[in-house]
Amino acid sequence: MRPRPTIIFGKTKPDQKGTGKSFLANNFMMLYNNPFYINGRREYDPFYFDGLDSTNDVIYVDDVSKDNFKSISSLLFKPTIVVKRLGGWPFEIDTPKIVITLDVDYGFIKSLDPQTYKGCSFIQCSIERVEGSTLFITDKICL
Repeated sequence: MRPRPTIIFGKTKPDQKGTGKSFLANNFMMLYNNPFYINGRREYDPFYFDGLDSTNDVIYVDDVSKDNFKSISSLLFKPTIVVKRLGGWPFEIDTPKIVITLDVDYGFIKSLDPQTYKGCSFIQCSIERVEGSTLFITDKICL
């Protein structure tokens, strides 16, 4: 059985520089031997996984937009991924662990289709400022 996809989310407030999603995900990547990084701001296309191979044990898609998430979410529960390379033959590999960071609030997460909502692990990140100090707050949402 393949591991559940993990979605790390949090909405950045106007006066903040971030919520710590990428910081948490980058530290999470240290648990794996060969992570494969994808810039989530890049629009999904047939060559989205160019460079991925069977040695990668996790796919980390950072800073995915709402629109891109709708394209990527169809891949979350497939047992295999077809990798199309520029100038090479496509091939199929088993889908490794997937970690995605999203700049959305909990309302967006609740609006996901039931398969995604029930089939993923969710971690919510936020930042609070207390007496001049910055606190990173994470909440794992178990469904």
